[in-house]
Amino acid sequence: MLGQRLVSLGNPPGAGRLLGKMQNGSSDALAELSAIHMVRSGVDNVDLELEPAVTVKGRSRLSDFRVRRENQDWLYVEVTQPGTSDGQVDVRQGLKRLAGLAADCGGSFTLEVFLLREPTIEEVEAIASEILSRHSAAGTGETNLPDDLGTLYWNRGQPGEVTVEDHDAPYTPRLGMALLAERNGNRRHISVRWPFTDDRAAKFIQLEAAQLPTDAPGLIMIQTANAVGAMHAWEPLIQRRFQPTINTRISAVCLYTSNQRATSSGTTWTLEAKLIINPHARFALPAWVADQLLRFSLTERDLG
Repeated sequence: MLGQRLVSLGNPPGAGRLLGKMQNGSSDALAELSAIHMVRSGVDNVDLELEPAVTVKGRSRLSDFRVRRENQDWLYVEVTQPGTSDGQVDVRQGLKRLAGLAADCGGSFTLEVFLLREPTIEEVEAIASEILSRHSAAGTGETNLPDDLGTLYWNRGQPGEVTVEDHDAPYTPRLGMALLAERNGNRRHISVRWPFTDDRAAKFIQLEAAQLPTDAPGLIMIQTANAVGAMHAWEPLIQRRFQPTINTRISAVCLYTSNQRATSSGTTWTLEAKLIINPHARFALPAWVADQLLRFSLTERDLG
């Protein structure tokens, strides 16, 4: 997987610095290498420069890289990889609170806590109280939570066997957790599905746009592995940032992530992307770059 990306990098000036960052464990450097691979793989005569200097509002800055093909105009590319948001950290605490009750309960049972919206702290504690008071006599069935919060699904399988399903609810990004406990021959697990969408798209667009020049095409590439729901939900948020008088230096935004998938011949590594064109851009995204990125396109079905 790394070899594919290194072939696309080649040996341009500054490659040693990028590889050194990777050897030191920089995930940002790996995200940049993946972005370079998406733009350069499978196409000939593409020049690459790492950390080219650009002048923005009279100040000298370094872009992540720039590319051009057959002496066309340079395209400047900024790559960013959002870290885990504060909101996501809070959700994980709630997940641990509910799923962790498997260790506090007794007997053998399974429970799925399926939430339709984000609960308040008080609602999380109410769910916890419901689990602690009902787990020993719940049987097989459903408990609807108040105020359209969600449903508790009791004993729909065997302890340790977790099946992910959306119970006919509309698709929304979710975080999840399942914990198994065993004591005195009894086994039980609690799984929790919690709706959550990272909403930091506008912040990253603003930060990265400031690094792009005003006299050449500019592309922002965002590695979304730590931004829950970004591949599904960020497109309309980004499109709202494209206006006739703002963000015109951005030719396009590419959201991308990587996955490993099992195939009949073994595990394969894939990059998956969503390209969002700015109709108000001062300079259009070069057609050959658009074609490159569209090779990695996801459909809405894939995103679900």
